[in-house]
Amino acid sequence: MSSPMDPRSGTPANTALLPSAQARPQSCGRWTMVPATLFPAHAQRWDALNDNGARSPFLVSTFIQTLLAHFGQPDVRLALCQQHGRVVAMALLRPGGRYAWTCFQPSQLIVAPLVHEKGLPVAALALDLLAALPPTALSLAFTQLDPDISPRPTEQAHIGTLDYIETCVIDLPPGDFASFEARLSKNTLANLRKRAAKASRECGEVALDVFSTVAEVEPFLRDYARIESAGWKAAAGTAIREGDPQYAFYRDVLVHSAAAQRARMFRLRFGDQVAALEAVLITHETALLLKTTHDETLRQYGPGQRLFYEILRWLSAHLPSVQRVETYGPINEKQRTFATAIKRMYHLNAYRYRIVATAHRMRIGARQRRAAASAAPATAIEPHTGAAAFFGSQEWFDLLRTTVSLPGRYLEARTPACAAGGQANFTLPLQYVRSPTGKRDLVACANFYSGLYAPIVTAHTPAQQAADALLTLLEGVGWDTLRLAPLDRESPLFGVLLDALSRAGIVHDTYFCFGNWHLPLSAQDFSDYLRTRPSRLQNTLKRAGRRFERIPGARYLLVRQPGAALEAAIGHFQMLYCKRGRAPEPHPEFIPELCRRTAEKGQLRLGLLMLGDRPVAAQIWIVCAGSALIFKLAFDPELRSLSVGTLLTARMLQSALEEDRVREIDYLTGDDPYKKDWMTHRRERYGIIAFNPRTVFGLAAAARHFAGRQLRRWQAHWADASAPGDTAPAEPSR
Repeated sequence: MSSPMDPRSGTPANTALLPSAQARPQSCGRWTMVPATLFPAHAQRWDALNDNGARSPFLVSTFIQTLLAHFGQPDVRLALCQQHGRVVAMALLRPGGRYAWTCFQPSQLIVAPLVHEKGLPVAALALDLLAALPPTALSLAFTQLDPDISPRPTEQAHIGTLDYIETCVIDLPPGDFASFEARLSKNTLANLRKRAAKASRECGEVALDVFSTVAEVEPFLRDYARIESAGWKAAAGTAIREGDPQYAFYRDVLVHSAAAQRARMFRLRFGDQVAALEAVLITHETALLLKTTHDETLRQYGPGQRLFYEILRWLSAHLPSVQRVETYGPINEKQRTFATAIKRMYHLNAYRYRIVATAHRMRIGARQRRAAASAAPATAIEPHTGAAAFFGSQEWFDLLRTTVSLPGRYLEARTPACAAGGQANFTLPLQYVRSPTGKRDLVACANFYSGLYAPIVTAHTPAQQAADALLTLLEGVGWDTLRLAPLDRESPLFGVLLDALSRAGIVHDTYFCFGNWHLPLSAQDFSDYLRTRPSRLQNTLKRAGRRFERIPGARYLLVRQPGAALEAAIGHFQMLYCKRGRAPEPHPEFIPELCRRTAEKGQLRLGLLMLGDRPVAAQIWIVCAGSALIFKLAFDPELRSLSVGTLLTARMLQSALEEDRVREIDYLTGDDPYKKDWMTHRRERYGIIAFNPRTVFGLAAAARHFAGRQLRRWQAHWADASAPGDTAPAEPSR
């Protein structure tokens, strides 16, 4: 085999570090590149390759041309591979950085823009193309490959693959929907009938409208934009709106496809009310579900699932040539009920040098080992107990959003609504933050008041559903980084999130947030508990207690209910909190509203030590789901010698044990030394940070994060190595 040529010089490329002739797949041909603006001149060849190979609606030249027209950039290149004078493969590429190239792939394109003759190995195509790129290109990525179009190769010295997402495939028997329906579970069919009957009774007759002409595109898309703009995507800024670039793109795609009789637009109605819409592209025997939305106010009737079912039935009856339906998004439970097969899409990386391949594989392996070590696999997420029941409640997030100036816009990753009540079983509240530079961050709906970050879980939720909820959101929102903290590292959620990110091929890491001291309880007798604590604490309580009781007007108050007493207690707490020299609360309405709302639910325990009318110590505890959460503490620094803070903690703890009969006391945040005098156990709260490998900001943030972490490790190592007289091995850093 001849050496690959550098197309710029006409000389053989450096092959010393490329695979040998024995290891390297046979060459598929010679690649050349031209500006993507010349794509129309090559559209006929592109379609011929798609028709004879992929046969994908996504890869029809009109779709690609529309994509380039709306989202193309000057650096996009059209690559052509010729073999004996015949074009056998084509791809759209762009630089992915100084040393890497990748596919041109806006979020509207779910599969790699690569077409090739059937039987050509994608690994050989990638290596040939990498050899034709400038020598500074150390790697080439084909992202989101479909194994049915480009079969997944085995790992090689210069070829690596990564799992992407699982997606749904539905094979329809031509003109025989009854046989397909017979495969569905009885529960699925019963739920479809039950919800349809309920919708008919309460809203009007369930009807399906089908559109296919150019004139019908604009009215359909206006309905689509109106409904999607009223849902969760509006909060994320990703909803299609009339007049925006997405609207113009999908309008042009549907117009071109309808003109060629390759589009069908489906509208589900409940009476006169539009319930759900779906745009479908059709090429040969494949129907692609391009875009779907539904009216979230009708979720209790399952409009999305109903429309999915009706589309399958219509295609079987009216287009028997359609034998396969593709979705390409991360599979969800709605699709899983209809799927006849599930396929895993993948990314492919080609490396110019072995050392680059080795370094990348080591990084991936380290990430996977961290994920595996961090959490055991979970099968489900259950409704919360303990602190998570409080911090993972709708009431908590409502309190944060109304009293705290959280950055960005609120949005949710959630599972589909359940039949009973129309609510999602799992909801992960997030904030979508866009910086002045354009960086887009998804962050937990949390701040320094949050002792824990937890989702809202109203019922048993399979782990796969929870993972799909996050991945579906990430697919639908333009993002650069994701940060979720503080999380319970021992909870099923932690493992589910890490597993979801790993399976999606998203670069991520974990980091330490803070220690959490807590006290599991098996008995509810305060004197028995106190005997187990350090003698220093016991002696302090005895001496301070005697001194305090001798002071005239000394008393203990515990406020639980709303009313005038609560408002006075809130004022006492705020006065003591500021008296310690602390800065005023940055969100002055938060603490009063926290106290009022938890008092209304019977959760508040606001304890006070008083000397006459003078408050000297105050503490806010929350009792929820069998746990007492120590939320905020304050005392008068002028009376520090009386140990008023210690005395109040003892009184509140005794009340929690003997009156509330809690199963756990939780200090929530921090490793303050005094906490281990009261508590017996310590655990750690961690965060998860993820980076979008397909955006410049995401890659830059990942580079800063991992480089900084490595630098800190080196600094710690050098400090330990240079410490005089220290012969003990250094403790591993977190």
